[in-house]
Amino acid sequence: VLISHAGLRFNEIIGELGMISIIIPVLSNPANIEVSFADGVTKSISAPAKDLTTLQRTGIAWSGHSDLQLHADEHSFDASRNTQITSLAPRSYMQSYLQGGGYIITLGNKDIKPGHFVQMYSIESPSDIFVDFKVVIERSNNRCGSPIAVKTVNHNADLATQIVDKSVLLRNCSANNETIVLNNFLRNLKVAQRN
Repeated sequence: VLISHAGLRFNEIIGELGMISIIIPVLSNPANIEVSFADGVTKSISAPAKDLTTLQRTGIAWSGHSDLQLHADEHSFDASRNTQITSLAPRSYMQSYLQGGGYIITLGNKDIKPGHFVQMYSIESPSDIFVDFKVVIERSNNRCGSPIAVKTVNHNADLATQIVDKSVLLRNCSANNETIVLNNFLRNLKVAQRN
């Protein structure tokens, strides 16, 4: 299935019983979600989404290879709580709720090619944290010489949701599969003044 919400899309595979259970970090209230099946049938869902005013979200969405990663580097006034969160080193919603800080949800199934993917960092009612975002391209050799289209997402209660189309062109790639870090690709999250 192809699932769409607020202009973002991702693919998932339905289980043998014809069911799927996923958590979607929504960007609007009500949350309008469209599900398109391989046979062309489309279903729309609208569900209430409470407390969006207390959330801040930053994310990326893209299609093609599953080799992009969103990194969130959290900096706290208490340096012992500084953390880097990625889909490879995640923090769950429950850990975020109990310990503070944010969490990343990754949507999209790597077995579907070419696939659509979304990674979203969410934090609720932040008060003493600053977050630096990076977009990391793994195995950049796969993308050498062709543009990568990425949507950047920023949801803030004061500014509503902003989705911006961006493009990156990788040049002068080496024969090795390198990792490339795109700094300043996303707006950093300033929710407190740094020391």
